[in-house]
Amino acid sequence: MNNSNEISRIELNQLDLFGPVPKSIVIDNKINIREYFLPFNEISIQYFDGNLRDQWTKSHNHITYLPVGIVNNISSLVLFHYTSMENFKSIISSKELWASKIGLMNDHSEIKYTRDLFINQLYNLLENNSEKIEIISRVVKIYNEQICKNIYSISFSKRANLLSQWNRYAGQNGVSIGFNTILLEEACQYQSNFKLIEVEYETKNQVLILKKIAESFFENYDFSLSDEDFTSFFIKNFKDDLDDLTCKFKHSGFREEEEIRLVIKQELVDKKHFQFNYNEIYKRTKKLDMDFEYIFSAPNENPKEKMNEIYKVLFDAKMKFLSIIDSGIPYKWN
Repeated sequence: MNNSNEISRIELNQLDLFGPVPKSIVIDNKINIREYFLPFNEISIQYFDGNLRDQWTKSHNHITYLPVGIVNNISSLVLFHYTSMENFKSIISSKELWASKIGLMNDHSEIKYTRDLFINQLYNLLENNSEKIEIISRVVKIYNEQICKNIYSISFSKRANLLSQWNRYAGQNGVSIGFNTILLEEACQYQSNFKLIEVEYETKNQVLILKKIAESFFENYDFSLSDEDFTSFFIKNFKDDLDDLTCKFKHSGFREEEEIRLVIKQELVDKKHFQFNYNEIYKRTKKLDMDFEYIFSAPNENPKEKMNEIYKVLFDAKMKFLSIIDSGIPYKWN
C-alpha cells in the first residue's frame, strides 16, 4: 500500500461540479496502519467555505474527513444513491438499503415497456402466420405472470449532482450517497442472486437484442405445446434473459439518469421492499478503508446547515467518509 502523505481521490464527473473540489488529501503525521482498523476521529474534520474562494468565483462548500491511517479505496467509479434526509438517516442507522420491487418504481411502465418491445419483434416475425394472435396471447400471459416476479432493485446513478434526480428522489433536504463500486461488486460476489446491471436507454440497441431472442423463440417453439408445456418451455429458455433485460431497458426519456441497478432476485419472497445490509459486505471485504466516498447535499438556501446535519448523522454512527459536498446548484424550491 502507498505510504505517502497524499491520498488520491476518485474523480467526479465534471458535469456535477461548479467549482473545484479536492482531487487529493494531504495528511500530516500519517501512521502506517490501515484506516479500516482505526476508530472514528472526531477531530479529523476540515471545513472549506466555497464562498470564500475568491471575490468572483464560488466553489463548493465541503466537509472533509482527514484519516490518519492508510486509505485503500481504489476504484474507477463511484455510484450515487439519491434519497431524502429522512431515508438517509434510516440508511445510516440501520446500515441497510431498501430495494424496491421492479414495477413499483418511478417508471410504472418498466415491465410493460420491455414486454411490448419483445412482442413487437415476435409480431414482425409472425407477419404471415395464421396463429400469431394465439402465440402472442400466450407470450403476453406468461410474461405478465413470470417475468420479473419478485425481483428487486436499488437504483444508483453515475451522476452525483443532477437536478432532475434531486427533484424526483430526494427533495431539498436530500442527499446523494456515493458508494464505491468495489462494495457493490463484492455484494454480487458474495450473493449469487445479486447482479449489477447498467441501464440501456437506446431503443435501437434494445430492439436488436430482443430481435435475437424472438428469433431463438421461433427456432425452438413447438406449435403443438399445451399451455403447461409452453410455460415450462418459456421459463426454461427465456425467463432469465428477459428478467435481466426488463431490469436493464428503460425509455430513452430517462437517459440523463445514467442509472446502474443492483438487482436482487428473491423468488421465494413477495413483498414491496427487500433490505440489503451493505455494512455486512463492507466488514467482510476488508478492501475499503472508508464507509463512503462522496456525499452530496441537495440544492439548498442554507448549505452549511444541511452539510452539518449530514455530518452529525455520520458522526453519531461513527461512519467515515471522504467528503460531504454542497450541490452548488442555484435552485429555488417551490
